[in-house]
Amino acid sequence: MNKYSILTLSQFDRDYKKLKRNTEILLKISNVLKQLMVDPFHNSLKTHQVNIPSLGYVFSSRVTGDLRLIWIFDNENNLLIIA
Repeated sequence: MNKYSILTLSQFDRDYKKLKRNTEILLKISNVLKQLMVDPFHNSLKTHQVNIPSLGYVFSSRVTGDLRLIWIFDNENNLLIIA
């Protein structure tokens, strides 16, 4: 059962489209998005809060060793994927 809904910003959508040929990464991102909907703080995601000067305090969740999803909670308790 999903606890949260996922919304994406256009920046994420553009970056996601650039990966269309890398099916392995797309599958990993898809799995992370599914886990974020259920439990955004699951240990496998290594979610933590970071301060990005242009965005302020946001959450970062691990997709691969060097690939992260950056997100926040919006006013309606949805997860808003930034990058």
